[in-house]
Amino acid sequence: MANARIGSALPFAGTGANYIETIDTDGKQLIAADSGKTFFCVQNDTADVTCNLPKLSESIAGWNVRFLLSGTGSNAFQIMPYGSVAGGGSTEDDDKMMLNRGAGPIFGSAAVDLASLGDGDTATPFDITVTGADLDDLAICSPNIDAQNLIVYANVRAANTVEVIVHNETGGTIDLASTTWKVAVFSGNHVISDIDSVKFASWSPKLAVIDMCTDGTYWYAICPAGSGAEGFSTVDG
Repeated sequence: MANARIGSALPFAGTGANYIETIDTDGKQLIAADSGKTFFCVQNDTADVTCNLPKLSESIAGWNVRFLLSGTGSNAFQIMPYGSVAGGGSTEDDDKMMLNRGAGPIFGSAAVDLASLGDGDTATPFDITVTGADLDDLAICSPNIDAQNLIVYANVRAANTVEVIVHNETGGTIDLASTTWKVAVFSGNHVISDIDSVKFASWSPKLAVIDMCTDGTYWYAICPAGSGAEGFSTVDG
């Protein structure tokens, strides 16, 4: 059904307009007539994919679309307003966005090779970036391999930063192989203002949702709670 019109209503630019469209190539430019559409946005293994919003003006007040981020490739999908620094503009001409990220887990990961730990030893703490994490959030961490009964602590030590501490009380020496350590942060509702773009990179869920709307002077990006919006980041020009 991609790129196909469904139903008989004509809320867009006349006969032949699409309700549903797939974005799988870089540089898609949205226009005023796209309001009301649903876009399936594919993250792929070839290159980053960007989507450009129309320029803000009073004539597009009420403009709204829904992005369903459906890819699971290794590259990013990025939604950028007119003139954004991320898109090659300057801080003097860019339209700004506000992101409301619904309450729910957010994630980060890092490849770490712990030193061999004798009984009673504690590994050198390491940090994992989790964009949007706050000091009052709860964090948990686990490696992608058997932790062999090591004790793992995780806490948000600063904004966007989770500290991980690994301790050995097994009675013997443990030398874990190098692996990816993944952090989940259970976070409340957050509003992030004056950002230059919203970017999703290598997220695990096969589906994430962003609702985008405007009052004509500001873009509002909303990630509903439980939308699976893992791995999002923002770029502030």
